[in-house]
Amino acid sequence: DLMIHDIDLVLELARSPVVRLAAAGGRSADGPIDYVNATLGFANGVVASLTASKMAHRKIRSLSAHCRSALVETDFLNRSLQIHRRTNQSFSADHGELLYRNDGFIEEVSTSPVDPLVAELEHFLQCVRGEEKPAVDGPQASRALLLADLIEQCVEQANICMTLPEPI
Repeated sequence: DLMIHDIDLVLELARSPVVRLAAAGGRSADGPIDYVNATLGFANGVVASLTASKMAHRKIRSLSAHCRSALVETDFLNRSLQIHRRTNQSFSADHGELLYRNDGFIEEVSTSPVDPLVAELEHFLQCVRGEEKPAVDGPQASRALLLADLIEQCVEQANICMTLPEPI
């Protein structure tokens, strides 16, 4: 359960089948896996890196999505979202002297101040009362669980990288 919500989110964002997977991680004794870093490659070219840790002195929950036109970085604990974009803008004086060049910019996207766990529990109760439909349906949940299981297998098998025989 270390990163199941993150997996579900990245599957929703990428909207493409996962075709490659690499994962590394570890545990602090004989218990469950405490730290995982997974990189997912999608059929549409998106590459997503997920990191989750219960082992570090500071909690880490982040997601990076490398897209054709941007890098999107999310810190789930601090509820921050940044979009890094490259540009090739330059401004010169009439005689050709370079006055200013902008190689890129970072967009700081505002996020909801609502605690995600509280919102999730409220949504669950609304579903139980029949007021809402689940945000994640059965096939979506199964896909995320299958991917989580494959990530765990990669970590257990000495941190391997695999091309999936069938896209997920």
